[in-house]
Amino acid sequence: MNLRASIVFCLSLLPVPAVAQSPIPSHYFGMHHNYALEWPTFHVGSRRSIVGPNWGGINPAEGTYNWQKLDNLLSALETRNADLLFNLGIYMPNWASSQPGVYCPDGNYGTCYPPKDMQTWETWVSAIVAHVREGLAPGAPGRIKYWELWNEPNDLGWWRGDMATMVDLARRAYRIIKAADPSAKIVTPGVYSAPWGGSYDGAKWTIDFLSACSTGDPCADIVAFHAYPSYDFSFGDAGALIAQGVIDPQAFPLMAEQSIIDPQKYKNIAATFGLEAVWNTEGGLSVWTNIPNATIYDVADPQTVKNWDLMAQYAVKATMLMQAGGVERSYWYAYDNRLTGLLWQWSDDLQGTALNPAGVAYGLMAAHFNGATPVSPVARQEMANAIRNPTASGAVVGQPGTMPTHWSVYKTDSGVNTAVVEAGSGYVDVRVWGTPSYNGLTYVLFEEAGVIASSLGKQWFGSFNQRLVGGSLDNVQVHVGVYEFSPGGPLTYSGAQTVPPTTLDHTLQRNLFMTPTRYPATASLAPVVAFQQVAGQAFDITLRLSSPHFDDGTRWIGTYSKPDNSSLILAWDSSGATSTLTVDPAYTQYQDLAGAFHPVSGNSVPLTLSPVFIIAGAP
Repeated sequence: MNLRASIVFCLSLLPVPAVAQSPIPSHYFGMHHNYALEWPTFHVGSRRSIVGPNWGGINPAEGTYNWQKLDNLLSALETRNADLLFNLGIYMPNWASSQPGVYCPDGNYGTCYPPKDMQTWETWVSAIVAHVREGLAPGAPGRIKYWELWNEPNDLGWWRGDMATMVDLARRAYRIIKAADPSAKIVTPGVYSAPWGGSYDGAKWTIDFLSACSTGDPCADIVAFHAYPSYDFSFGDAGALIAQGVIDPQAFPLMAEQSIIDPQKYKNIAATFGLEAVWNTEGGLSVWTNIPNATIYDVADPQTVKNWDLMAQYAVKATMLMQAGGVERSYWYAYDNRLTGLLWQWSDDLQGTALNPAGVAYGLMAAHFNGATPVSPVARQEMANAIRNPTASGAVVGQPGTMPTHWSVYKTDSGVNTAVVEAGSGYVDVRVWGTPSYNGLTYVLFEEAGVIASSLGKQWFGSFNQRLVGGSLDNVQVHVGVYEFSPGGPLTYSGAQTVPPTTLDHTLQRNLFMTPTRYPATASLAPVVAFQQVAGQAFDITLRLSSPHFDDGTRWIGTYSKPDNSSLILAWDSSGATSTLTVDPAYTQYQDLAGAFHPVSGNSVPLTLSPVFIIAGAP
C-alpha cells in the first residue's frame, strides 16, 4: 500500500438517534438469482427475472403456457416478503419473433427483433397479467407489481427494431397492465451508458424514448438504467491490465466511485419527463482471473485466482453510493453467474449457500443497511472549489462575445461558430453551431491553463449545472471531462463522459464527473464541457451553464441510524493512500469487508480503498 502521511480529518462523527428520514427499504437490495437451487443466506428484497422465468420459457408455443416456474418463484418470494421485477420482452420465444431465422448475439434466434405483430405482444402481456391476478378482486394489486418492458434496447444485441415500435410496445403493455392493476408500476427498458455516446448511449436513448412517449398515452412510471463500470477513465487500459493478470484494486481507481455519475443523469431525465423514480435494474462487475490472456474457461475455473477484493469493494461502494444518489432500487447481477458479479461459491451440482469473499461483503452491507436511516448518506467530502469563477460573472453577449472571467472557448474547426447569447445571474448561455469540416470537439473551459496544478494519477472530481435552452442534440453530443496541460501547452482531453442535457431548469440539472490525471507530462488541468461534432453534419445547440465545481477530495463518508437506534459510519479513501478519520469515542470498533472486527484506537480509524463499517458500541 502506498502510504502518505496520516491526515486527521477534523470532524467528530457523532452517534445519532433515528431522525425523521426514510429508512432504506428492504426492496432496495435487489438480486439476479438464476441457477443456484438454494436461496442466498443474505438479505434479498426483490428479484429480477430475465434468465428464468421469462416469455420464452412460459410461452414456448403459440397458445401454450407453462406457469409452474413463475408460480414457484412468486411463492418463494412471498414467503420472504420480497417481490419480483418481471421483464416482459427478454428471451421472446422463436415463434413470436418477426425474424425467427436470424441469429442474435444473446445466443438465440429472433430474440433481438420485435414481435411478429402487435396482437402477439398484447396476447402475451394480457395472459401473464391475467395469470398473476387469478383469484384476486378487480383492481386489487397483482402478485407481480413491477414490470420492465425490454432489456438494453440501446444495444443491437438485444433490440434491432426502431424507436416507434418500442414506443408502441410500451404503450400497449402500459394500457393492459394499468387497466387490470392501477397500482402496478411500469419500468422503462433498462439501458447502459456509453462514455463517448453514439448509438449505444443509454441516456440519450432514454431521452429519445421518453420524448416520443411524451405526446399521447404514457409508456412508463419509472426510469431504469444498468449500472456497469463503463467509463474508460476508471481503469485506463483495462484490456492490457487484465491480460497481465493485474487484479489489485489499486490498479483500477474510481471503478466503483463512478457509479454516482449515471444516477444523476437518469434523475435529470426522470424529472424532465415527470417519471416518479430511478432504478438500477442490472449491474455488477465482471469476474477476472490472474491468468494472462485468460479464456472464458479460466475465468469459470474455481481454482484460478479471482478479483474478489475488487468486486467486494465495488459491490459495497456502488450499491450504497447509488442509494445515496437517489436510486430507489438496485439489482445486483448476479448472485450465481460465474462470469459477472458472482457472489456465491459456485458448485456444479448447484447446491449449497457458501459465499465467496465478494458475497461475504455484500451480505455484510445488506445486514448493516437494510432498514437503516441515512442521516448523512455516504458521499464524497468536497474540498475548496479550484474554479475561481463559479458564478459565471463577466460574460458579455455577442458573437463570439466574451466568456465569463477565466472561462474560455477552444475550437479549431472554422466551420463551427460560438456565441454568448445570454449572461444571466449566475449562469451563461453559450450557443455552438455550424457544419464541421472534420470530426472533432469544441470546448468550453471553466478555468485557465496553469491554475489548477496536477500530476499523474491525481484524482479530480467535478460537477456543473446545465440546461438545453436552444437547438437540439441532433448531430452533436455533449461531454464533460478535463483538458490536461504540460508546461509547454495543451496535451489532450481526458476522462470524458456524455452528459446529455434536457430542458429541465438548470438549477435542478446537476451533472457529475471524475477522473485521475492520465499523462506523465501533465502539470495542470482544466475542467471542460465539450461538444462532439461530425464532419459535414450541421448542428445547433445552446446550453445554459452554471455553478461549476472542481476539487480533489478523496474521502467518502456516510452516517446511518440503525433500527435499534445505534449509529454506523461507512467510509473509505479512494486515493489509494491511507488517511485517518477521527470519530467520537462512542465508536469503539470497525468491521472490514471480510467480516473481521478491529478496535478503534485513539478515536481514529484508518481509511483505505476498502470500505469499513464503523460501529458505535457492540456489534
